[in-house]
Amino acid sequence: MKYYPQKPIDWTTKLAEIYARQSKQLEEHHNNLRARDQQMVDKAQSEDLTKVLASVAQFSTSARQLSSAFKSSRFKKRKREYDDMSPELKEARKIKFNVDFSEAQNKDAAILKQLKEQGLPTKLLYEVQKLSPSEIARHKIFFTKMLLMLQLLLHFKLQWVQVVILN
Repeated sequence: MKYYPQKPIDWTTKLAEIYARQSKQLEEHHNNLRARDQQMVDKAQSEDLTKVLASVAQFSTSARQLSSAFKSSRFKKRKREYDDMSPELKEARKIKFNVDFSEAQNKDAAILKQLKEQGLPTKLLYEVQKLSPSEIARHKIFFTKMLLMLQLLLHFKLQWVQVVILN
């Protein structure tokens, strides 16, 4: 049997390549982290609270201006429509407005009478008298919705209690 010696394996060059590649990857990773940190710092500086509040205030101002412009254009449109109406139609609208207004006042008087009969304090009655009919209607709708929500909550709470008790 003949012995054929082989060259020794050179682990150092292979390991040097692997370590170089890993060092390069690690350096690239650290550079990416530094770039991300810098982006976060830049973003935090650009989103200064005073700047955010100033932009919100500017948005609010522009929204108010847009709303007032819309209301003014609507008013001008309605005034133009009213000016273009015949005198008979104008008179009919005035009569309808007066009838609606008197009906609203009668409803208000009935509501106030009903509240007085229920014993509502005088101060509260005075505050109710200051409300317009449309505000009273809005309050009725609001309180009706609140009452429905409370009834739903109560219903679901009772169901929950029944489930807890039964289980």
